[in-house]
Amino acid sequence: MRIKYVVKGLSLFLILLSWLSNLAFSLTWNCEINHPTPTLNFGNQTSFTIGTKLLSVNSSSAGLLCDLPKLSFIVKHEINVTGMFTSGAQPALVKSGGDPADRVFYKLYVDKDKNADVEVRHGVEVDLNKSSSIISGKEDVIVPAYADILPQSVNLSAGVYTDTVLMKWSWRLCTAGILSCIGWKKGEGESTITINLIVTEDCKISASDINFGSAPVTAAFSDVEGTINIICTKGTFYSAGLSKGDNFSGSRRMKSGSNFIDYEIYKGNQAHEVWGNQGSERRDSASADENPGAGWGGTKAQRFNYRAKILPNQPNKPAGTYIDHIMIDVEF
Repeated sequence: MRIKYVVKGLSLFLILLSWLSNLAFSLTWNCEINHPTPTLNFGNQTSFTIGTKLLSVNSSSAGLLCDLPKLSFIVKHEINVTGMFTSGAQPALVKSGGDPADRVFYKLYVDKDKNADVEVRHGVEVDLNKSSSIISGKEDVIVPAYADILPQSVNLSAGVYTDTVLMKWSWRLCTAGILSCIGWKKGEGESTITINLIVTEDCKISASDINFGSAPVTAAFSDVEGTINIICTKGTFYSAGLSKGDNFSGSRRMKSGSNFIDYEIYKGNQAHEVWGNQGSERRDSASADENPGAGWGGTKAQRFNYRAKILPNQPNKPAGTYIDHIMIDVEF
């Protein structure tokens, strides 16, 4: 009886093995280019944003779709990609027709894990068996694309920045076998990924409060000289204006309760021309007292001097703290 039982068990094993073998030999797997021209778009970012925070973008497809067997955890397929970057060995988004220094460096990956094994480097083959997408056990696998712009020290002008990556795919898929492969299906294809970034103009403004101090009568207040520092995106021409304040009536006025003290803010160090926010009242970047011209970007500020003056011929005012608020605006 024991011998008979062993024979039956062996027969069942042979039948099962035969069924699995026939199943494996009957299946045909393939890869194809499902998206020949994917796009990764970082959108609009100011020139200052690029240097301060991580920017990420992704596409559900980098160009390749594979129909793989669930047995792929037993028999490994060979799926590879090599990226060729238009920008060269160090991937960068480049401004068309701009300064060669206008480059934003980035990293491209073919897996959400974004580690070194799945990073696409110029001319270096990536083994997609190290991608969680390929080894997930799914039958239909679309290889994704991920891109990161890391914080970096760059001084950029505004404009459209672009790079393209030619993705050269190759595959060698097992089409027959169980524990080892005796049949392979080979193929190759190409997709081109376009990566876009729009750098927009921006400015940073730095200014201190104007403090006339204290005096017993209005005629005793001294003029106050100060500066407004502006850093704008490299190559940006702009104008800066000062609002009329909260209490304007023929001139700017500081207020304390129902009382007012008239004053003005003038361009430069001379009390000749009022600095306002309309037309010629404004100050162009070309008229900056330090670093005139278009914006320099980076950390290089343009300095605008001003002179604040309590207007003469005013009656003395009651004691108190007189306040006004001035808005500084920049127009590109």
